Amino acid sequence: MIKSYLQILLLLILFDACNPGSPPHFQDSSIPDTDLSTAASADIAAAPDTALESLNDHSSLSLEDLLGQTWEMTDADKKHWNEFFWDSRVDSKMYPSLSLFPDFSFTENPRLDIRTGKWSLNKKDRLLILMYSDGTKKSYFIKELSFSHMIVRPQNISDDAELTFTPVHLIHRQFNEDPFYPQNNRWRFRPRTAESKEQIRARVKACVHFYYLFFKDNKQKHSDDISFIGLPKCFVWYDGGIGMASPAELDLKWKQCFYSDDQAEKGYDLVKNVLSKHLIKWPPHEKGWIFQTYTVLDQIYVQL
Repeated sequence: MIKSYLQILLLLILFDACNPGSPPHFQDSSIPDTDLSTAASADIAAAPDTALESLNDHSSLSLEDLLGQTWEMTDADKKHWNEFFWDSRVDSKMYPSLSLFPDFSFTENPRLDIRTGKWSLNKKDRLLILMYSDGTKKSYFIKELSFSHMIVRPQNISDDAELTFTPVHLIHRQFNEDPFYPQNNRWRFRPRTAESKEQIRARVKACVHFYYLFFKDNKQKHSDDISFIGLPKCFVWYDGGIGMASPAELDLKWKQCFYSDDQAEKGYDLVKNVLSKHLIKWPPHEKGWIFQTYTVLDQIYVQL
């Protein structure tokens, strides 16, 4: 507890001592409209954890480095709890989160209504600023920031709402290998116009690549209990197998990634055709089902 208070105090001092004339450095990481798919990694057999870095291993971090990780919203003040954690439309809990990356890109709420954009830090006013890809903006006043938590106040709410975020601590050394990096989620945004056959194929390949990274990320973090809540789904996952949901049971959220239901069905058929050829080679069972799954997803990606 003493360590936590000292960390908070140190970070508050850093906020107050910073030079307001020295804004954070920004890099251009704009995402092009073309080349939707991303090549899957060839090194699928790499030892677990070698690609990850724990921020807990650092005795000190800059504010930007500390912020540059995934933050899961874990609490809110009583008045606003339902607003941020409960979906009354389907009567279920929501899981908000915010992934901030070193190139100042971000992905917000990948398990809800996903949004992406660029983030910045106004140290003088202690504001975390999110500039969305659609040109809109959101700001959080950072009340507390430490290695263990962050408490913020949304600036777009008139009263004093307070949100608590908990950091994941583990980050990818190559941040573009994080499954929730914006580039790896572009397939989830519905196109404005109908797509060609090759564009649909690229969208489906990007979907497969996302799940490849998602399973690999869980393996690297030694996560055996994988949650698919809120993610667009066309697959059915088994211990030692991958299937497809029936067309009638296809996830609406997955279909909404395409221009139309017809184009979603064409994307569905592309994956179904690969699986029906029975050319997939499963790794030995002792490797574990998570390793097996992302290895097979890599094969599906190549065959699409």
